[in-house]
Amino acid sequence: MLSAHLQFEFARVPITKPITKLGGQPVWIDEPAWPRSRPSGNLMFFIGQVELDRRLFPLAAADMAYIFMTDDRGADLTWDPDAGENAVVLQSYRNPPIKMTDTQPGAPRDVERDALAKLTFVDEPSFATSAERSGWSEDQRTAYSKALRGCKIGGSPLFIQEDEIPNSDDWVLIAQLNSMTLPFRVNFGGDGVGYVFADSRCTEAKLIWQC
Repeated sequence: MLSAHLQFEFARVPITKPITKLGGQPVWIDEPAWPRSRPSGNLMFFIGQVELDRRLFPLAAADMAYIFMTDDRGADLTWDPDAGENAVVLQSYRNPPIKMTDTQPGAPRDVERDALAKLTFVDEPSFATSAERSGWSEDQRTAYSKALRGCKIGGSPLFIQEDEIPNSDDWVLIAQLNSMTLPFRVNFGGDGVGYVFADSRCTEAKLIWQC
């Protein structure tokens, strides 16, 4: 299974192209659609955006996924994809393209510098359930975990806790973000990992995290 493993470095100038990056401001490819926390009404924190490369997502109807999460003090349930405390906005290119503006809303904790993502495409194992892995040898489990860990786009998720693919098993992993290797703080709990999933055509997407 093809995936793109990620390394990040801070950009010297703001990124204004619709490419995979973390932090800064979203580079919208359709009308800006910054989500708000359902409980508080406050703007969510922009984590980053992921370009939906057709090599990884051949059936995708969308072109970009924008990842947000509530950063309010005391907010809970940010791990729950249906609690209104996180959001994944999917957009497709318009024809003709929209005219971008500099007037975008600030979030409670803006990350001023963009972190550019460097992609390395690799083949990795297909997803195996925890039940399937229970019959493996220790060496097999270690090799599987080593191949799937870290920050990446596409591929197979490496869950910290129980298997938690939203809705059905035909959903695909859009991004896996390990908080320990991100370029700035994202509250996925202690040493947590965020997982963005979407249906195979990328018409609906959800964020969960585990720690």
